[in-house]
Amino acid sequence: MVINQQLHAFLKSPDVNQIFLMYALSFQKSYMIKMASNTTVPYMNKTICNSVPLTLTPIDTQDRFACIYFTTKKKLESANKLI
Repeated sequence: MVINQQLHAFLKSPDVNQIFLMYALSFQKSYMIKMASNTTVPYMNKTICNSVPLTLTPIDTQDRFACIYFTTKKKLESANKLI
């Protein structure tokens, strides 16, 4: 990551679960790479950042996704301790 005077962030609204947003954005990686300017490092300006397409489900579905994520993560961490 390169941080300069044009740092952009994805800020969630109250109707978006942060874990769900993180994964929804990760599925748009190819779109973001395609839209980025090819300078020394790929760069997305504010307009491009704001245009990343996301499909948002109802907040209760997002919260259920986050719960499943954390439950699965805990189980994987416990399993890895046994190895």
